[in-house]
Amino acid sequence: MHRSFADWYTQVQDIDGPTLKLRWKAVEAAHAALSTEQVPSLLRVFYSRPQADQAKESLRSAAKTADDLFLMDRDDAELSVLAGAVIAHAVNQEGNNLADSLALGVVCMEAEGLRQVGRMQGVVSDVWKYIGAEAVRIRKAEQDSFPKIQTPDLTTAIKSLKAHSECAALAEGVELAFRALTKALDDHSQMLEGAVVSLQRREETDVLWWLFGGCSLDSTLGFSDMSTGEACFLGARDLSKLTNLLPGPVAARAFLKKMLDSTKSGSSVKLTLKEGVDEFYQRSTNWKVPATTDAVADCCPMLFGLHKCVESGGGAWTDAFHHQTGINAGAEMDAVALASQIYHELLFLRSIDHEVDQ
Repeated sequence: MHRSFADWYTQVQDIDGPTLKLRWKAVEAAHAALSTEQVPSLLRVFYSRPQADQAKESLRSAAKTADDLFLMDRDDAELSVLAGAVIAHAVNQEGNNLADSLALGVVCMEAEGLRQVGRMQGVVSDVWKYIGAEAVRIRKAEQDSFPKIQTPDLTTAIKSLKAHSECAALAEGVELAFRALTKALDDHSQMLEGAVVSLQRREETDVLWWLFGGCSLDSTLGFSDMSTGEACFLGARDLSKLTNLLPGPVAARAFLKKMLDSTKSGSSVKLTLKEGVDEFYQRSTNWKVPATTDAVADCCPMLFGLHKCVESGGGAWTDAFHHQTGINAGAEMDAVALASQIYHELLFLRSIDHEVDQ
């Protein structure tokens, strides 16, 4: 059980020890049944957003299965606690794609502090801790990441066969066959290890070339010729394309800052989301966010804002944006924060298998 689960639960309901254990059992069951496709719905429950019926029903079902006395008409506050506990449970285990999706989703939903709603801060803290640790772990080339295959039980069995004269010839043949198989598997493992290390090094090299090149990956414009809003979107898109492993590198924000330092206005400027989107829209013909972004609008507010701006032909889009995301498009933020948010949204879409035209 998570160390803070009892504290989280007592904020919405008085609950005894045995019942708390049953609720945690429901959390574990909900986590085991969760798929990346269901992540957006679970995030909406945690942040008390609409259009979360799928996750709500899953959480209620898990809780009812664990405890017959669970009332299916519990309020949203309790379901939010259960959803947060599922997220915390996922990111406090060994890293995997589901945990990446949940962690990146929370970062995106936070929207660099623009989403002013109540939530269990301990869950958000666990998410950031996971992202930092996993970003390092997944990029660390461990010497024993692909250990050689050991078959002590098989060796013992073959020796036993050899002890019987009538089976000796058969045992020799089996031993030779398994030695050949083991060597082939070991060779394949070493090849995979080399490929993983190469992937890690390629990411580092590509990002450095991009930064020092000072130019967008698919544009003739250098960073110094871009407006701040344009650089936020194009820079975040470029860095997401160069990111081979999820979650992104720990230094991603520093990379984006260095890129923005090369623009006309530098990285220290502030701008609203609307200003950033409208600036980029002027040159957005070579990058269109697909309509599927509508399905995860509140999880990816910056990309959704761009989609709505393009959809309206650069006209009025902020009302629809606020209705779908719950975020004020007129809120001011640092340029680095805007670029970082867009970057994480692109990684989140990748983690839940949503294709983005990059």
